[in-house]
Amino acid sequence: MAWENNIADEIQIITGDNLTYNPLYTITDNSEDFNVTEFNFPNIAGTLVDRREVMGRKFTLELAFQGDDHLDVAERFRKSSHNKNPWKVSHPIYGDIYAQPTSIKYDSSGLSITKISCTLIETILNEAPRTTVDPVLKAKFDVVNANELASEVFGNDSLAGAESNNLLNDLQELNKVSSSSVASGEQSNELFNKYNDTISKVTDSNINPSEVIFSVRELLSFPAYFNQTVQNRIEIFKAQIDTLLDIEDFSIFTDMDKKVFQNNVTTLMNGICLSAITPIGNEYQNANDVVSVIGTISTYWDSIVTALDNFQSSNVIGWNVDYNIVYPTQSFVSFVVSSLMGVAMSAKQERILLTEKDTNVIVLTHRIYGIDDAQNNIDNLISQNNIGVNEMIQIKKGREIKYYI
Repeated sequence: MAWENNIADEIQIITGDNLTYNPLYTITDNSEDFNVTEFNFPNIAGTLVDRREVMGRKFTLELAFQGDDHLDVAERFRKSSHNKNPWKVSHPIYGDIYAQPTSIKYDSSGLSITKISCTLIETILNEAPRTTVDPVLKAKFDVVNANELASEVFGNDSLAGAESNNLLNDLQELNKVSSSSVASGEQSNELFNKYNDTISKVTDSNINPSEVIFSVRELLSFPAYFNQTVQNRIEIFKAQIDTLLDIEDFSIFTDMDKKVFQNNVTTLMNGICLSAITPIGNEYQNANDVVSVIGTISTYWDSIVTALDNFQSSNVIGWNVDYNIVYPTQSFVSFVVSSLMGVAMSAKQERILLTEKDTNVIVLTHRIYGIDDAQNNIDNLISQNNIGVNEMIQIKKGREIKYYI
């Protein structure tokens, strides 16, 4: 069939409850990513890229229901979207797609039309492979293993003079962030002891550098075990990484300075990942919470990789990052992001509704969640949308309402 005929065809969506919808649509693009792992070697120029299978495509659909019954059809579509089974989308350009919606926005403010924006991720239909390892236990093991591998790299090195002083200065600045953020009295004492023990090892020339670096890594990792929310712990590590990256001139670094830098910054990156995979209670209320954390992990890892690349390009002798320091973190980042993607797919998905007319909290709650005896659904809707005193009686037409299913 010619592409002109494809354009003329309508789009068909069969939702998880097996109902069929044929909305108007606008042609949009899609993206496709691959599962890849990068390997860098100290004595070999370039990067070895191990590319595995393609990941599910990501689509944004711009849809519309038009006519006298557009509100009724849009409401049926909204209820159908609550079914957790995948959609089958017969797209005139991209063919048949089996996908899960991750976000849907409704706009009924137009005349006789409801516009709908959907974000979809293509899904496999057969049951996905399941890991037999507890991700939290694996994450904690990976951190310990990374600490041991990195420490061994420093076995034949010497931390003395200016390089030792630079490390002490870094630890002092980083510990300011940790000590000002710790809430528990018991953990505050433990942090204090870890810091003093590490400082004494750094200043003792008789202690093997491997033992020194292991102590450094345990100290820098400790905020991941604070009795605080995921977001609070991640903010600690973000501030510490920003401190290390806030250097105007990396060219003044010696090779040992660079080696210590990559040790410290990858340890903090491991801290972000360990914090992300160990929520306290039911912290991840919806998919957006999880996706936001994934974005933070990706952003900070990219910043670290860029800094390490600058180290390599600025050194005429050919200094390279150390595989045993960097690769465990790269692998850990991939594992945590993959685990969090699984959490996001099974978490509640965000939906957005634009009110078609003036309404109130009780009516909206009954429409979206239903009314419960304890009024938890009303409280949730108020909290999710920052509904203040002025809107408790009346919510105006066109108000954006977020909810999660």
